Amino acid sequence: MKKICFIFLIVLNVIFCEDISPLEKKKLGLVLSGGGAKGFAHIGVLKVLDEEKIPVDYIAGTSMGSIIGAFYAMGYSGKEIEEIILSKQWINYFNDFIERKDDLIENKSDRDKYAFSFPLKKWKLELPKGVVKGQNIDNVLSELYLDAKDIDDFSKLPIPFACVATDVETGEEVILNKGYLPDAIRASMSLPSLLAPVEIDNKLLIDGGVVNNFPASVALDMGADYLIGVDIGGQLKKKEEIESFIDIINQTSTYKKVEATNEARKKIDLLFLPNMNEFELLSFEKAKDIIAEGERVAREHLDELRKFKDEEKFNEIKSKKIKKIDKFLIEDIVIKGNKNFEEEAIEKMINVKLPTEFTKEDLTELMKKIYNFRFFSKVDYKIIGTKLFISVEEVGNKELKLGFNYNDFSKGEFFVKATSKGLGSSGSKSSFEALLGKDEVIKLRNTWYVGSLNKFGYSASVEYSNIGDFSVFMKDKKILDLNLEILNFDFMLGTFLSNNQMIGLGVKKESLKVESNTLLTLYNEVQFNNSYNVVFFKYFYDSLDNKYFPKNGAFMDFELQYSDENIGDLDFLRYTLKFNKPLKLSNKLISNFGGEGAYIEGDSISPYYIPRLGGIYNRNNSIYFWGLKTSSQISEKIYSGFEELFYEFKPSRYIFLRYNMAFITPNEVYTDKMLIGGGIGVGAKTPLGPIQLILATSNEESIISYFNIGYNF
Repeated sequence: MKKICFIFLIVLNVIFCEDISPLEKKKLGLVLSGGGAKGFAHIGVLKVLDEEKIPVDYIAGTSMGSIIGAFYAMGYSGKEIEEIILSKQWINYFNDFIERKDDLIENKSDRDKYAFSFPLKKWKLELPKGVVKGQNIDNVLSELYLDAKDIDDFSKLPIPFACVATDVETGEEVILNKGYLPDAIRASMSLPSLLAPVEIDNKLLIDGGVVNNFPASVALDMGADYLIGVDIGGQLKKKEEIESFIDIINQTSTYKKVEATNEARKKIDLLFLPNMNEFELLSFEKAKDIIAEGERVAREHLDELRKFKDEEKFNEIKSKKIKKIDKFLIEDIVIKGNKNFEEEAIEKMINVKLPTEFTKEDLTELMKKIYNFRFFSKVDYKIIGTKLFISVEEVGNKELKLGFNYNDFSKGEFFVKATSKGLGSSGSKSSFEALLGKDEVIKLRNTWYVGSLNKFGYSASVEYSNIGDFSVFMKDKKILDLNLEILNFDFMLGTFLSNNQMIGLGVKKESLKVESNTLLTLYNEVQFNNSYNVVFFKYFYDSLDNKYFPKNGAFMDFELQYSDENIGDLDFLRYTLKFNKPLKLSNKLISNFGGEGAYIEGDSISPYYIPRLGGIYNRNNSIYFWGLKTSSQISEKIYSGFEELFYEFKPSRYIFLRYNMAFITPNEVYTDKMLIGGGIGVGAKTPLGPIQLILATSNEESIISYFNIGYNF
């Protein structure tokens, strides 16, 4: 009887007692801090959790921790997240730039000229809420998390998830555990001043790191019993490490964050602190090294990690992974946010027949296509069921652009442009443009568009130019020195065949006054004061990714000008042609070849249109030629060709070689001759524009140098 009772008690104990291991039925929470690119260290930790079959029950993240945490919550493995992160150029998403090759051709000349652009409201400077509106980062987040589009309660993800943002109005913590997942992540990572805030539920939200960069309390409130935490947030610097006022600003803004993080660390049962001393907030190019550091620090704690191992539970969680959707059926498109812009015009931009299927890449390209029209400051989307919701924010209709250039020919120059556009999809665009420097230019233009997408239009402009040094050299001697004053009225009809090409036909009336500071009477140019009419035709193609250091695309510019006694006082025919084509020999080595020609003939010629050759500054009808002084050769017919090699030895840093040759037809100054030249240079792409330092020579000159900083007008 005693034996039976003993066995009975053992059975009851097995049935009703708590688990022998105190960790087996406890809930494990994962806490991932913010820290910009340093947050890639979270991936290394996740890879080790996967290897050791550690099941995670809850995830709480802030900023970059929300990006990585959301992937893991959807069921992705650490290895899969690593592949996704390394496949993206993250630094490129922290701007709102349209890639030059995709920009409208009418905007390319401005982006090659002006370094800064500012929106105006009632002709007053309007400062944005963030340097970056978020066009590119919003759309990459939508693409990456689109598979979870139908889950609006984040506790229903394979691993329940929450992220933290900050209410700008109150400074309070906002826990985001419901809604549209990409929006929540975008709010959590909206670094103040860099990224514009996000509005969710009538709250304007910024980066959660402002109030809770290490959300251990959030994971506990979700139901976690034990916490594993990865903190890559910065700590306070020692006084010997504080070297500038920037360091002081960073230090003072970090006081409360560090205090809150230190309190959060006390709630963590297993804390990982990757060494981030060699990495910065924007060290995205070092992603592999940062991931490796996260993996290294996790492996140092394998014995502690293995206490949480539960392969069966781990596999059960992973089996719930959100299924990848290759194509999304769209039966209806709803457009939101357009106030002055006709919905019909946006539908023409979209140009799809419903129902249809979109891939994620298709949707990203569609948003880019709409944004590239420059009617909107932001275009993003959501998919709910089979409806595609496209949200747009209309741009202001006034803008100020500024540029600066210094080179060894014209010295310092400053240029400015103010534009005002009609509201909506069609209307007019007016602009005022001025150049102040060695040359002076003032230009007023108005363009009227026809049709909903501004594909066709007509323009009228008036331009005044005062060119103070229109010179020609023979060897080192200046043989022609002219001052030119030009007043130009033109009218043109034009159409955009695509984003990359346009054609135009027009007429202009030009008044030219020439005064010579030399005695030479080449082309009777000592005094010239005349008005004349010119008919012109233009064809322009430009798909280059960069004007100064191109890697892809092509360029061609053709113009034909004609005048005779029936049109005006002069009699001449002139054409110009420029083209170039870069070829990518490797990721860092680029070949760029091209040519340029100018031809003019007639009984009565405007001296301004006579082709010139020399230098690296393409202005006032001058053709590039390394090894000659700027615009130093002149003739009715000049044909040139070149071959360049660019080597990008560091990002946006170049060494380049150039060989060029030109043929000049005879005139009163020159006999028929061939010029050969070339040189070597270094250059860089900067926010102010290109920087170039070049040494060159030719069979006409000995060593000659060129220096340029900034875009050319």
